[in-house]
Order: sequence, then structure tokens, then C-alpha cells
Amino acid sequence: RRTHGHVAAYAHTLRRHLVLTKQDGLKWCRSVKDETPGIYRGFCKECGSSLFWDPKTTSDKIWISAGTLNLPTGLKTIGHVWLSQAGDYYEIADDLPKFDESD
Repeated sequence: RRTHGHVAAYAHTLRRHLVLTKQDGLKWCRSVKDETPGIYRGFCKECGSSLFWDPKTTSDKIWISAGTLNLPTGLKTIGHVWLSQAGDYYEIADDLPKFDESD
């Protein structure tokens, strides 16, 4: 919530399936607030947009900010995670699975 100011949509893929064709505009920062070591966030160097969330040491997956993908993405919302961090003003009005954290 504090990274984006509100909710954010991410899609994950196996790290080995992600191919970055150009990386000079990408800035990686270690997330010092997370309890798990080795969490990195990828940002656009020009505008500061959040692009990636990468738990390098604990997962073979990398999360991609869904809003950065070209349309049509083919993505579907399958659930809500990190509800333990949701603002007290936020209400989810669907029947999708809900989780306090993420895997």
C-alpha cells in the first residue's frame, strides 16, 4: 500500500521466462522494509514507475506490474493478496479468494 498509495495489480512469471530487451532505464533497489532478505523492486529511472517486485532469494518467480504491459494482456484477476496491509477505507466487492499475505 505504501509503495503505490493504494492497490496495485501484478502478474508473476518464472524468472527464467522473463526476457528484458533493454535494461538501461531500469533501476533495482533492495527493499529494506521487508522482513525477508533479498526482496528487490525494479523502477523506471525516468518516471519512477514501479515495474517489478523480485524476491530473488526465496522464489523462482518475478512479479510484473500489470499496468506496464501492452494490451491486450490476457490477464485475469484470480484473487486478492496482502489484505493485511489494506487501508481501512478499502472494500473488496467480489467473491474472488482473499489472502492476508502472498506465497
